[in-house]
Amino acid sequence: MDIAGESIQMIAERFGYLPEEIRPETNLMKDLSADSLDFVEMVMQMEDHFGLSAPDEDVEGIRTVGDIIAYVKRRLGDDGACVGAKIL
Repeated sequence: MDIAGESIQMIAERFGYLPEEIRPETNLMKDLSADSLDFVEMVMQMEDHFGLSAPDEDVEGIRTVGDIIAYVKRRLGDDGACVGAKIL
């Protein structure tokens, strides 16, 4: 599973960008103009796509695309296998 590629693709589609325009350092609020509702909807989409549960306290510090990728990798393991993730 290509966690980074799939995450970037979802984020690009959600915010109307090409995947190649999205970088790990892209800030969701500043660069993509995401508001709090956009952020919640994006987290829900990631939960559904990757089959995990992301508690609010886990995602409070997420600011960049790289933060999202790191979080999903941490929850699923670098190889995409579920590691400590709550499966829905």
